[in-house]
Amino acid sequence: MTKLLGVVGRRTFALAFSTIAASACSKHEVTAPAAVSYSVKPLAGSAALYGVVGQHMQTPVTVVVTDAAGKPQAGVEVTFSAGGGATLDQATATTNAYGEASDFVTLGTTTGTTTISATARNSSTTVSITALPGAAVALVPIGADSVAVPTGQTAQLTVRAVDQFGNVVPGVPIEWHTDGQATVLAAPTVTGPDGTATLSVSDVATETFHVTAALAGLEDAVVSFLITEL
Repeated sequence: MTKLLGVVGRRTFALAFSTIAASACSKHEVTAPAAVSYSVKPLAGSAALYGVVGQHMQTPVTVVVTDAAGKPQAGVEVTFSAGGGATLDQATATTNAYGEASDFVTLGTTTGTTTISATARNSSTTVSITALPGAAVALVPIGADSVAVPTGQTAQLTVRAVDQFGNVVPGVPIEWHTDGQATVLAAPTVTGPDGTATLSVSDVATETFHVTAALAGLEDAVVSFLITEL
């Protein structure tokens, strides 16, 4: 070994050291783990929810995050977004030990379907909430509130029941009253799917009188029609 000392020896030693170092590094290279593929699905019971317009729902929207093998994934951030004028308690939620993440919804003021989206990395799902009308608080006349009825003919009087936001309310009983002499058909009536109820008036025997429609128990929810005999 002593015979190799010198410039050549140093070069040989340096080369040998460099080769060993490179070999050592190649044995300890770290490969980045592949990204986990997630699947996001609504929790059973959250697939279809119902609520009343304008109200904060007591049942949250809940989704489950699993890996490709179907194993629940804890600690995954889920991003929620809402349509239909609804608002959320939080924009994101983290999955628990069961892979579940939840968010509470306050519905908008319009009836119909509200869609909530939930996204975790490369997967997303939606949950549909049916926004139902609130209680009927008012009646709205459909058409003119002054009607002329020719002798022998029938007049149709129609009102619509609405909630505090103006959404139509079906299934509401309507009470009809008259202060004149006429044949009143189908009273009381119940509002249909479009929130309307119709009363037929015929055989008018009073020159001028009124027919009123009212919501039971609400003194201000009244519509009055003026009927004139022709």
